[in-house]
Amino acid sequence: MGLKSLANKAKGKRPIVEEEDSDFAPPLTKRGRPHAKKKSKLSVEEQMVEEISSKKASVAAEVRTEVWDYKFSPSDYYRSKCVCTSLFSVIDNIKKILSVNLLSMFRETQFGHFLDMPEFVFHPQVVHSLLLREVFQPNPKEFWAKVAGRFIRFSVEEFYLITGIDCFSDCNKLLFLQESNQLVEICFRGVKTIDHKAIEDAFLGSRWGLGESLGLKMVVLYFIQCFLLSNTHDKEVSRFDLDVVDSGRWDKYCWGRESFELTIDSFKRRIQLLGFMP
Repeated sequence: MGLKSLANKAKGKRPIVEEEDSDFAPPLTKRGRPHAKKKSKLSVEEQMVEEISSKKASVAAEVRTEVWDYKFSPSDYYRSKCVCTSLFSVIDNIKKILSVNLLSMFRETQFGHFLDMPEFVFHPQVVHSLLLREVFQPNPKEFWAKVAGRFIRFSVEEFYLITGIDCFSDCNKLLFLQESNQLVEICFRGVKTIDHKAIEDAFLGSRWGLGESLGLKMVVLYFIQCFLLSNTHDKEVSRFDLDVVDSGRWDKYCWGRESFELTIDSFKRRIQLLGFMP
């Protein structure tokens, strides 16, 4: 009795079909098989699973793009070794190296209140945990996170309250351009690349000599580059920054805004580099 008649008498039961049986026809021998390669049942099923998985992933990404939704689900959380590149010894170095008169002159600048800053311990893992709890929101210059069911914001207003540095004045460095720069000519004579390490070496070596005016410029440059805008030792400092300080009008520039924007950009970039951004 043929296989088709067996299937008709199965009374609703699933017929047993041999592998490689096409329409219940006898399987071809190895020589008689056509040369055209057909996808096996297994490969077809694997392709279907991949398509379904990709669709689910895209749907999940779409679901997490609503405003105030988490950018990352708990399953996306990851552990990381957090490294802090800020130089928190800057304030101590300023107190140790400057004379009483120079220290008093620095205290009169917009950065003077940092001399009274109490010691603290920075916890990069806390910042890392907050970054993983970021939510979608329309303002790219603000950071919002959802913690324990509540939304918290970090914007330029909070940055100003924390630091006390001007965040709302003019940020145009072209207004401070100079043809010559005393800082470069005296404190960095022979230095090819003025980076954070070169500035630290110049300050610790007191290269300004006996000139208090030049010494004040040097300490302001050291504080701005190695503390306020600090990143890595090999970050080259632009001539624009050097001219702002050398002009003596550093209190007219909006350093707080620049520092805040660097902080926010760093937050966004750290996550994007790891490929977790939707």
